[in-house]
Amino acid sequence: MQNPIHSAGASHVPMDERPAVWKSGKSNEAPIRKRNPLACEWCYKKKIRCEVEGSNTACVQCIRRNINCKFTSRKEKREALKRTQYVKALEERLKRTETLLRAAGILDEASIGQEELHDEDDDLESESEVECEDEEDSVSPNLSRKDGQAKTHKPTSISTAKLSDNIDSSASSDIPGRRHPTHCKSDYQQIPVFKLDHREESRYYGRASSLSILSREGIEWIKNKTGDTRFLNYLCSYSSHDSPWDYWRADVFHDLFACKVFRPLPSRAEVFSLVKDFFNTSNRLFPVFHEGTFMQLLEWQYTQQTCTDAAWWAAINIILALAYEYRISDSIKPEKDRERAWLYFKNAMSVFSELTMRRTDLLSVQALLGLAIFLRGNSGTQSALPVLTAAMRSCHRMGLHRDIPRPHLQRVEVEQRRRVFWIASNSMCVRAGSSPVQNVDDFDVGLPEVDEHHPPFFRQLCCLTVIKSRIYGKLYSTKGLQRTPEEVCQMVKDLHAELEEWKNENPFDNSFLHQAEGDGFLLGFASVGLQFVYYNSLIMTHRVPLLLHYYAHRVGSETQFHFDPAWFGEQSKESAIVCVQAARDTLKLVNSMPWGDIAWIWSLLYYIFLAVMTLFVNILRDSKQPNVREDLQSLNMAATFFTTLIPGDGPYNYAKFMARMCTNFERIARTVVERSEKAIKTRPDSTEKPPHHSPGEQGQGHGKRTQHNREPQHQKPSKTS
Repeated sequence: MQNPIHSAGASHVPMDERPAVWKSGKSNEAPIRKRNPLACEWCYKKKIRCEVEGSNTACVQCIRRNINCKFTSRKEKREALKRTQYVKALEERLKRTETLLRAAGILDEASIGQEELHDEDDDLESESEVECEDEEDSVSPNLSRKDGQAKTHKPTSISTAKLSDNIDSSASSDIPGRRHPTHCKSDYQQIPVFKLDHREESRYYGRASSLSILSREGIEWIKNKTGDTRFLNYLCSYSSHDSPWDYWRADVFHDLFACKVFRPLPSRAEVFSLVKDFFNTSNRLFPVFHEGTFMQLLEWQYTQQTCTDAAWWAAINIILALAYEYRISDSIKPEKDRERAWLYFKNAMSVFSELTMRRTDLLSVQALLGLAIFLRGNSGTQSALPVLTAAMRSCHRMGLHRDIPRPHLQRVEVEQRRRVFWIASNSMCVRAGSSPVQNVDDFDVGLPEVDEHHPPFFRQLCCLTVIKSRIYGKLYSTKGLQRTPEEVCQMVKDLHAELEEWKNENPFDNSFLHQAEGDGFLLGFASVGLQFVYYNSLIMTHRVPLLLHYYAHRVGSETQFHFDPAWFGEQSKESAIVCVQAARDTLKLVNSMPWGDIAWIWSLLYYIFLAVMTLFVNILRDSKQPNVREDLQSLNMAATFFTTLIPGDGPYNYAKFMARMCTNFERIARTVVERSEKAIKTRPDSTEKPPHHSPGEQGQGHGKRTQHNREPQHQKPSKTS
């Protein structure tokens, strides 16, 4: 690394203007070799010491190699750099203008010499390579980031559209066809043709926005109506030099957009090993990134040995964090791996402000989703919601929620955008009692395709997510809570039918539940998570009649109802049976899955705790039911399960809180059951029998239980079992 004087650039100073230390002393003294504070171009390029011996005008290194020793002044370098950047800015504006003209059908593709333009770009980059070096901070091969802000003119701006594994140089052959646009399903399904910033993808403006006229179809309509095309100049009248994003108030936003490196990236071999682990584990269940595209980006980035793009910095760090998170269960030193995971997460979070305020591109959304997945599996749903909301808003700005044509993208890129949207549209908000970040009535994106290299878990989860969004909208929204009991019961039946249809189309596979490693463990874990979501959806659907029945019972008989209380009581009884059976099946799964601090077990605790509360409430409601002893054993098993996770709980105390609550639930429920049994025994004339459940238990439930819950199989905390 050059010192500050060197990094500013070397200069060629005449001999009569050089400092006295450069001139030779008396003639009888031996020449003194002095280190030149201003390196020549050859020494600066090779990063070696530049020394001048005596009164020579050339340095020692150039004399030894018999090459021309040239010094360039700082002023000359700055002028050359300004000229280079100005030419690049002009070319950028020219390309943007050509794109707009082609999109509007004004310019023919054949009239543009693209090859000549690319050749000039290559020559220009090769000439200015040395000049640009003194304006940028060098980054070590481990890609440790020095600045959170992306350089405006760096060729390292990341574009997954350029590096997908289906890159085709003839992809632009479809562009001439855009001069005669074909009408889609509706006129608003047209992507805009301009970008607000060089870091962004094309913005999407819905029909509610007046800027929707700037779609391809809108521009074509204006051209046909008026014949005027000069308005296109206003869309591209700016260059990367006058982008508003590059001129935030420095005194306010300089520190806000600065990046901090909490832990340098590991060696190249370790990075590639961790990335491979990520794509073999986490990304198979939630395909945030496309493996081929990302690996090409990674190879290219390491050849550049620089990392000045905020989205790329966040993406590589969150992938390393998720890879270390999955390794914890099999690691010899899990505490160190967990600490590394959090430090790489902090690296990614250091550019969160830039990702949300200055970027609208696919890689930024992918990085935000990775942050949300990491937070959900470690610190709970509440901390992940702000990140997930920011990711969804970026999806909206890009139009990922609409099925609009993107002819400029390859098929793999279109599919990746669809997957990114569905991951962002996850029903995580519903778990926190909030409305989904994406309204189910406000998107028309098709379901992601099933990849032969990935399990069908993700597509199945997307279908279930849509049903959960409908459950919230019809039953838990403000409008849904104002419905009559008759409407509520009808909607409960309809939603229950949708869930049963989904279950019939996607039967559960429990053959991998007891495998503790390899693909079997991954598939088993995915199957357990999918069943948890299904049972949770059943409980959510059938809780509403119970809440309404409780409210009607609370207000008493003085209130006049507009429905038959007896009929509604039967409906709520059937819903209670379904809820209890779903809770029992959830805890039965817990008793069959591996225990301990493994993989993403923390993201499933919500479903288990909800099942515990459902059983607890049911015991308090009816302590004389025949399966009450089995339910008590299930509560005890759940308390033991949460206890095994306390050592890895850290400062959050989630597992500790749930373990204590389950223990108290079991204690209270056991006291109520024993008190009820004792009351029955103390009455000799009592002929009371356990209540007989209605046939709705078979019709509305998941089938009558033929096996009793076993005693907890796990007695000790286990990391790998």
